[in-house]
Amino acid sequence: MRTKQQFGDELRVCRWQLSFALVGVTVLWMLVLPVICDLPWFHSHTALQGAFIVLALVLLAVSYAVVAKILYSRRGLVCPSCGDWMGSQSRMLSTGRCPRCKAEVFHES
Repeated sequence: MRTKQQFGDELRVCRWQLSFALVGVTVLWMLVLPVICDLPWFHSHTALQGAFIVLALVLLAVSYAVVAKILYSRRGLVCPSCGDWMGSQSRMLSTGRCPRCKAEVFHES
C-alpha cells in the first residue's frame, strides 16, 4: 500500500501526462477533421454536416475520457475495490479512503 506522499507524487505525474496527452489528442483531431470536412461527400450532404460536427465533438470528449481513464489506471489512481477515479477527489486525499466505497487507498506515513 502506498503512502500519502507516493500517491500525491503519482497524481502530479499523471496530471502532467494527461495534459500532454489531451493536447496530442486535440492536435490529432484538428488535423483529421479538416481532411474529412474537405471530402466531396461532405459538401454534397448539407443536412448531415451539422450532425457530423456534433458527432465529432462528442467523440472528442469521449476520447478525452478514455485517455484519462487509461492514464489513471496505469498510475494506480483508481480504487482497487470499486474502480472509481481517484485523481479528482480532494476529500480522498485528506482521508486516504475512497469516497465511494470507503476502502483504504493509502496510509498516512
